[in-house]
Amino acid sequence: MSKKFIFVIIVWILSHLPIGAMPMERNLFARLFDNACFYSEKFPSEKVFLHFDNTSYYQGDSIWIKAYVVNACNDSLSSISKPLYIELADQLGNVVDRRIVKLSNGEGQCCIPLDNAFFTGYFEVRAFTKWMLGFNPISYFSQVIPIYNKRKTLQEQRTIANYGLDNSMNKRPVVKEQSLSMRFFPEGGQLIKGLPSMVAFETESKDSGLVDIKGILYDENGKVLMPITSLHNGMGSFMYCPGNKPSYVQVEYKGKEYKFFQPLAADSGYVMHVDNRDSVLELSVCRKDVENKEPVALFVFSKSAPLLYHELDFKNNNSVSLDIDTKGLSAGVCHMLLVNSIGKVICDRPCFIYPSKRVNGIVSTNKSIYKPYEKIICKMKFVGDDHKPIRNARLSMSVRNDILSDYREYDNDVTTEFALTSELNGYIESPHYYLIDKNVNRRRQLDNLLLVRAIGKYDYSSIFSGNNQPKYMPEDRLELTGKVKSLFGKLQKNLNTSFMLRKDSSYYAGMMTTDSTGSFKVPIDNLEGVAETFIQTKKDGKQNNRWANVLLSRNFAPALRTLDFQETHPLWDDLLIKKKSILAVDSVYKKSLADSAIILDDVIVLGKKKLNVNNYVKIFNRNLLGYYDVRRFLDNERDNGREIMDLPDLLQKLNNNIHVNMSYYSDADTSEYNSNRSDAITYRNVPITFYVNGQKVGFLFIRNDIDKIKSMCFYRDNTGNDDNVYNISGNDITRKQQTDYWSGIQLNNNHDINSVNDAVICSISTDDDWDAERNNGRTRGIRHTYVQGYSVPCDFHSPQYETEKTDASDKRRTLYWNPNLCTDDNGEITVELYNSSTTSSVLIDAALYDKSESFHICYDSYSQYLFHDNK
Repeated sequence: MSKKFIFVIIVWILSHLPIGAMPMERNLFARLFDNACFYSEKFPSEKVFLHFDNTSYYQGDSIWIKAYVVNACNDSLSSISKPLYIELADQLGNVVDRRIVKLSNGEGQCCIPLDNAFFTGYFEVRAFTKWMLGFNPISYFSQVIPIYNKRKTLQEQRTIANYGLDNSMNKRPVVKEQSLSMRFFPEGGQLIKGLPSMVAFETESKDSGLVDIKGILYDENGKVLMPITSLHNGMGSFMYCPGNKPSYVQVEYKGKEYKFFQPLAADSGYVMHVDNRDSVLELSVCRKDVENKEPVALFVFSKSAPLLYHELDFKNNNSVSLDIDTKGLSAGVCHMLLVNSIGKVICDRPCFIYPSKRVNGIVSTNKSIYKPYEKIICKMKFVGDDHKPIRNARLSMSVRNDILSDYREYDNDVTTEFALTSELNGYIESPHYYLIDKNVNRRRQLDNLLLVRAIGKYDYSSIFSGNNQPKYMPEDRLELTGKVKSLFGKLQKNLNTSFMLRKDSSYYAGMMTTDSTGSFKVPIDNLEGVAETFIQTKKDGKQNNRWANVLLSRNFAPALRTLDFQETHPLWDDLLIKKKSILAVDSVYKKSLADSAIILDDVIVLGKKKLNVNNYVKIFNRNLLGYYDVRRFLDNERDNGREIMDLPDLLQKLNNNIHVNMSYYSDADTSEYNSNRSDAITYRNVPITFYVNGQKVGFLFIRNDIDKIKSMCFYRDNTGNDDNVYNISGNDITRKQQTDYWSGIQLNNNHDINSVNDAVICSISTDDDWDAERNNGRTRGIRHTYVQGYSVPCDFHSPQYETEKTDASDKRRTLYWNPNLCTDDNGEITVELYNSSTTSSVLIDAALYDKSESFHICYDSYSQYLFHDNK
């Protein structure tokens, strides 16, 4: 047989093979798998969990935090990034504090004092590395915590103030909410006419958040198909075969009927269905009218890492089934992807893989209820499935006064964060509820959650193609980076740039030259705290500094999100079943002191015709218009190349309801301030009166001193002849007698710079060294700013009492906090501490992360309630 004849036979055989069986296609899917493996190895993602010492706080408290950062691909503690950024943003999205935590092998700690938390409300704590923000979509840690009004006594009810804030304060996206909404999520992501599909749904109301409903599913002709009901937290699912027109669901909620239409089904395509059994994923794929019977393959991903792929052979049928053993899959959320030969994701089906390994914990305390100042002993022991102790495991631990704490059962923790919630979209209420057991009902509830919230976390098509290149690279040290541009926006290359950092009495100086892109980089990995910084720009051979804009690259952060209804309306659980027992112990304790001491509760005495502090606070909160961190705002504007030169310019950029008419003032002589022209600066046509550090002044005295301003507060004041002004220091809001800053004369009705009938007050706080007689304006070629280094670690104060009969005033709610505990050779830890001044049981909250093994425990000494997570 000739070689030519053999060649013809081979070509004929190959040409008659099904497309899916051709070696070229197998190579294409193998190439896609290799691309995804290369991507996940080259760009391993990170995830963060923050362990807090408490679940809620009061003004004046401190938030103690332990950070765990892991490599998302293998769940091991990460060594990719060194700086971790933690932000505290108020309910409206204004960042009130930012910390940079130095990570060591994926662990770090910090403390955020709330003495500068001006507002109360529901604050969002966000944590991220710069590397995490480099991907699209981005991922970061977010948790909302309530901050209540400062209490004068432990008997006061927790409260959050109501503010009359200006709309300029709201930085979060505004979402138009409907009275009731229902969203549908087809399994796999799409509906095909004539192919049965599972459809998950989520129902949410404007005034109650996620709500459980009952309704009826109707076909396109109005015929009843089946009743539907949500299983848990507004989520449910049903099987449905779509027709030519969308079907709809009709529900009744609070006496009103609503109709919601399902998505329109496509004429052709694929649908996917998965049954998650104990040890196997039973998968089926159906197709209809697919052009050329294109080849497809099933890819299984854990996060962004590919685990396996399998080419699907329909064998001239329109359906195919496949069983996948879960033993070889990573624990947590996995994605079953139906992918074509060019790497396009056709269907995406998330599934949860239960962990096979377990960590077991045993916790005990020496008593169930503790009297004030009594010694508390807590013991913990950790063992594996083989009952061998887990030695040298690091963990963080808090012990809280149960009576004074807020508690929510099944709350998020280190295990649910890394295995579940970080892989989902939006806020998940009580996530550990879904992992209590593996019964059929719980599995279905978890499945509904994944169908609704796990889609869109990763751009798998870009991972296959390699087009999803990170925006940022990992930070292995803390650096100050930026660019220099001319006043006209041109990049300044080869420009000498010197800098000086001043912190307390220490100075750090250096010089560099911008590169060809006008960029520079300064290592500041040894900087702790905040340093005042001066950056000077100068051209070689020139005597004078060069006028230029120095743009620092430090304002990276996730976009603000809308807070979920459940986040701003939390429901707290009560662990105590028999409070009478605690009251009885407290009664015995007080009786034992009766012969030797008198116990008095803290009280506030209200004098007649005198306004007490609480009323001052309420009046102020009601009339508050806005509070601005001017230093942060100026830095953000200048880092983005937007210059602000003086106070009128600053005011109009802070609030578009402020109008400035500079024609009323003379630049040549500040003495030409005319009280008859008080409407030069107005808020909604109401004149603004200015106070600097509590003293009334004409705004021209501080017009050019914006770099000395720390903050501004706007509020309405209709007190008439009252010559007092609000004084804001930390969380305390009081009124003080005002004096003329320049003459020292006490102000009264007959002597004033302006009218006593002030309507809108702008209260300005400046640096301590501000002097109106000094030129505080900008200097040519010098950028003045404040550079943040790593947060300085500090120790949690836990007092020791020699006797229970002490007269100490101890209002602690967090009794003990230690972010750096370590188990001994027996896998044990023993902690000793002392109770505060309130009789109570104690709540122990501990997080352990050892290599890739996580464990979280919540234990109440009174009810012996033990709740833990295993991985």
